[in-house]
Amino acid sequence: MDVSVIMKKDRKAQHYNIDSDIVTIGRSSENDIQISDKYISREHLRIRQKGDKFFVRDLGSENGTFVNGIQIPLGINIEVAKGTAIITGMSVIFLGEGDSGHVFAFLESIGPGEQSRDETGTIILSDTLHPE
Repeated sequence: MDVSVIMKKDRKAQHYNIDSDIVTIGRSSENDIQISDKYISREHLRIRQKGDKFFVRDLGSENGTFVNGIQIPLGINIEVAKGTAIITGMSVIFLGEGDSGHVFAFLESIGPGEQSRDETGTIILSDTLHPE
C-alpha cells in the first residue's frame, strides 16, 4: 500500500510503500508509519485495503481523524478513495502520492485549536484557522 504523509512543521511529503493490506499510523514506533506530530495519538488510525477499496478507522485518538472535513466516528471503518486527504493533527495523509500542492496552503492556514467536550462527550473544537 502506498501512503504519503505531509506534516505542517517540515512541509515535506514522506512516501511509504508498505507491503501489507493493513497499515497503522501514530506517534509510537510500534506503528507501520510513525509520525512525530504532538497532535497525533500514539496509536491514531488504521488503513485497511480490501481489493481496490480502502477503509480508514480511528483507533480512539484524542484529537480525531477527519475525512472531507468531517470527523470520522471512533471504531467505524470509513471507505475512502485513493488520493483523499485524511487529516490527523497537523498532518495530512494520502493513499498514494496525492496532490501535495494545495495541501501546503491548507496546512499553513491551520493552527492548534482549543478542544472541549459537551455533556454527551462530543468533542467541540474551536476555530483552528489563523485570523487573516
